[in-house]
This record gives sequence, structure tokens and C-alpha cells, in this order.
Amino acid sequence: MSFTCILMGVINEDKQQTDVSWVTSLVTRAHAEGLSSTEFGAVLKKRIITSGCNEQQCRAIASMLLRFATASVTPDQRMLSCLEALVKAEVLRWAVFIEVIAEFRQFSREYCIEALATILRNSVPLLKCNYTSEKECLELSGSLMTVLNWCLLALEYSLKNENKRSTQALIHCACAYANSKFVRALLYIHEHIGAESVNYVVEAAVSFAQSYPDCEELKTMIEALQQFGASPAERIEDNLGGLVKQVAHL
Repeated sequence: MSFTCILMGVINEDKQQTDVSWVTSLVTRAHAEGLSSTEFGAVLKKRIITSGCNEQQCRAIASMLLRFATASVTPDQRMLSCLEALVKAEVLRWAVFIEVIAEFRQFSREYCIEALATILRNSVPLLKCNYTSEKECLELSGSLMTVLNWCLLALEYSLKNENKRSTQALIHCACAYANSKFVRALLYIHEHIGAESVNYVVEAAVSFAQSYPDCEELKTMIEALQQFGASPAERIEDNLGGLVKQVAHL
């Protein structure tokens, strides 16, 4: 199935062909003409002003940018910059941005994994959600579990295949998330509303360390991940968004 067909499945059925056409055209143009992230942003902004762009379409753009950026063994940094520009300009929400990156499962492409892990790590200080929207907070907390799952899957492959560059990048990425008070607050909430527990992430890291005792950085990662066991708040309040704001500033 082609990527265009996949896009057609998620875009509004009434304007399916038109919407897919402009999404494909925009990303293809960015790649073919060598548009910078600034130039790409200007073109997208013009499109949004004149015709609008819903979240499904923005996600389709992000997914297609990722596919272009990781189409070969060496990532296309310019296309990755265009992808980052979407979330930094608040065209795309952080939860969607993270979920899109986690779609990449070609773990054998070490340089692509390294680049994506670095992007995710550098994004940690920028993460935010609308404190007045419980839905947005919950979606972001779910995406944080997704990125930790992605790190574990990619790390397992990297360790088995002795891919040192991607192994190091993934460990640094996981540590950055574990060391963030904001991330820990969201994951604490995620677990205590009845969703999946982050404890298995720690258990998996311990298992990796036992299997690969020569990798000293795994020990550092375990220490960082063990912070997830500490409660960032004394209790869960009715107002989820308010709690996120409270614990994020402790």
C-alpha cells in the first residue's frame, strides 16, 4: 500500500483527493526544491491562512516528512528540521509529534535512530500542554509512554547489534525524559488514573544491564529511570490540568 493510500484513509472523506494532493505536493516540493524549515513554514502558513489545515492533515504532513527524512540510511536533516518546525510553531501538538516519530521502526538504520533520539531528547525542555485541557494532558502523558516504549524497542535492537551510536543516543534520550519533573508528573498521573505503569520500563532497563554488563551507561539510565517511582504529588485532585500545573512547578 502506498503512503498516498494511507493518507487517504485518514483525511476527511468529502475532500479526500484534494487534501491528499496538497499534502503530498507540499512535502514533495520541500524535498525536491531543498526548502529550508523557514521556507517550508512560510509555504505552510500561507496554505493555513488561505484554506485551513486540520489536525489530521497536519499529522499527515508530519508523517510524510518523517518518511522522506528517513528514506535512506543517512537521515535528511533538512526534512527533520521541517518536521521540528511544525511543533515549534505550534501547528502540531507535542503528543502528535512524539507519536509520529515513534512510527519509525527501521531500527537497523542506526544514524536515523540516533537523529530521532536526539530530537526527542532535545524536545524535553520544550514539552508543554494546555493546563485547562484534561484531554490534552492525558494525550501527552500517553505519548510519553509511547516514546519510552520506542526507546526500549530501539535500544534492545541496538544493544544486540552493537550499534554504539544509536545505543548512546537512546540512553541519553531516556535519561532526559526520566530527569524531567514535568515528564515524571505526567507519567505519575498516567499510571494513577488506571493506565499502564511505567515500572516495566525500569524492569526492562535492569534486564538490559544484566544482559550487557559492559555497558556502563545502562547503569546511569537505570538510576535516572528509578526516579519514576517517586511521587511528584501527594494526591490526585479532581482537576487533572491543575495537578499537572502544580507538580510541574514543584
